Amino acid sequence: MSGISPPQSGSNRPALITFFPERRKEIKATWEKVFEYASSPLHGSLSRNLRMGVRVQVSEGKTYENATLFLGEEFVRFTESVSGEAINTYFDWSKIESVRTYSIKEKA
Repeated sequence: MSGISPPQSGSNRPALITFFPERRKEIKATWEKVFEYASSPLHGSLSRNLRMGVRVQVSEGKTYENATLFLGEEFVRFTESVSGEAINTYFDWSKIESVRTYSIKEKA
């Protein structure tokens, strides 16, 4: 079930689609499956490493490669190492609009 909010008068912004709480749980489960497909469990931890050759882009933002994911109840965290620094980026499950995966096409 979803509802559509009409654009505000005088606005050229598109209508916003809002989801009911039960729909958000379904969406979160879908995003979890996508992240699980794109990664593999890190031994002895609840974290997951992106699979070799796989890149992930969340909500049309930065593309992550060689990152570690943590799939929490309320958020997903990407940890990457850049110039010797650990950089953590957190995403609220309910705010994720899209997830794009990139991988090398397998030869038939």
